[in-house]
Amino acid sequence: MGQELDEKYKKIGWRLILLPLLILVIVVVLFAISSFIFSLMQIAPPDLVMLDGSIDYTTPQRIQVIIRIVLGFIGIVNVLAIIICFPLGIVFLFKKSSDASLGNNEKSLGNNKF
Repeated sequence: MGQELDEKYKKIGWRLILLPLLILVIVVVLFAISSFIFSLMQIAPPDLVMLDGSIDYTTPQRIQVIIRIVLGFIGIVNVLAIIICFPLGIVFLFKKSSDASLGNNEKSLGNNKF
């Protein structure tokens, strides 16, 4: 029972550490691929501001802006997930099955008698 629980904690720990990093790499690769494709299509960056302050976008430029916004948002959320998940993954990676049962054990802080 204890060995199975240790393996389960290690799997959770590795997933918490590696999954956000993998997603971040995927987002960066998708951003590079989309930039490459739009440069092949010779679409100018969408920075054409008209005299009245409005921005004149063509349809491919709108698609380019939407893709950049979505990938940027996913990247920001993923960086926050890395900040949260990496320490949690380390805790789960080094967690032992005996740590889970400390509340029921006589060695817990509440039951120590000096």
